[in-house]
Amino acid sequence: VELLIDVFTSLKSLDFDLKIVGPENDHALELMDKVKQLKDSRIQFLGAVRGADKQHLYRNAHAFIAPSYSEVVGMVNLEAAMMATPVITTHQTGLLSDWNKNGGKLIDPNFKQLEAAILECSNWTKSERDSKGQRLREFVIQEYSWKVNRPKWEALYNSMK
Repeated sequence: VELLIDVFTSLKSLDFDLKIVGPENDHALELMDKVKQLKDSRIQFLGAVRGADKQHLYRNAHAFIAPSYSEVVGMVNLEAAMMATPVITTHQTGLLSDWNKNGGKLIDPNFKQLEAAILECSNWTKSERDSKGQRLREFVIQEYSWKVNRPKWEALYNSMK
């Protein structure tokens, strides 16, 4: 999230807000202090958001951005995609490389690639954004749903008997 803040604040011409969601903890407080020092009023901390409010945020975001240095599979990325929101995230989130071909964007977690992805995203029309989001939703259903993956897990467990 710190990388995202650094990149976002460097892009002064962007006419977007950055909404950061998550529970308040020591790290969040450090990030809030950083943003306060940067004096960028486009950045908002919303705290923990759940249920219908969370779905509303996903659906109404131009894009969901979650850079990470390591994760097994970033569930927030799948949640956002299921709301038909394009997702920019990092290769280190364990998502399939075809994410890039299906409306999403996988990058390395560095300033230059995140900056390029945000700038590209900022130029999408509403129609492009909606098309990418819908394609990504369909990809997640095809590749990550229980309907698809349950038989794979069952076969794996059965092979260990």
